[in-house]
Amino acid sequence: MKCPYCSTEVHIPRERNSSGYLSNPDQIEESGDGFGIAEGFCPACGRFVVLFLEGHYHEKGGLETYQETVIYPKYANAPYLGSEIPKSYRDDFREAYAVNGISPKASAAISRRLLQNILHEAYKIEKRNLLTEINEFAQLPNVPQHLIEAIDAVREIGNLAAHPTKNVNTGEIVEIEPHEADWLLEVLLELLDFTFVQPEKLKMRKAALKEKLDSIKNQTKQ
Repeated sequence: MKCPYCSTEVHIPRERNSSGYLSNPDQIEESGDGFGIAEGFCPACGRFVVLFLEGHYHEKGGLETYQETVIYPKYANAPYLGSEIPKSYRDDFREAYAVNGISPKASAAISRRLLQNILHEAYKIEKRNLLTEINEFAQLPNVPQHLIEAIDAVREIGNLAAHPTKNVNTGEIVEIEPHEADWLLEVLLELLDFTFVQPEKLKMRKAALKEKLDSIKNQTKQ
């Protein structure tokens, strides 16, 4: 899982784990739906995390977990986004990141809408649906291969071709593919960096180089 504080991929060492039934135990013969509460500290940043565990409860083997949800802290801290990125994009990304632990479907809907807004506004790509827009973006010159592969994964993981609602009404909350919400957030980070951060860094490097060259020219004249 990702630590909700530092966003590092970690395994939370569980200091305590209590489990029980979601169903009436009197109606369960050998096993049934179960839940657990686990708590521990992130090994990367040392901050406290509480997990809600869902799984199958076996009387002999305890809880066999198939899903973990962070219940504390309530909202995850989004990675830092610089001022080079427009505020509306930063706000949407932070919202998508914050709600991902509570509702991945809502997070994916916000992320798809943000992805389409970036393609419309920053790249002037406006087609009949998100899938077509992603296809056109992947054909643009100077797009790095790793970003093209990431965008390709959005098409595959999100299965956009099979779900027209995601293509046309990108902000609508619909069923999502496994890991779709997480992957959309990863892709958006890459896209925001490529679109806004890297050009600003290049601009600053050019300005610094020009300043050095001008200084050398002035010294030569003297």
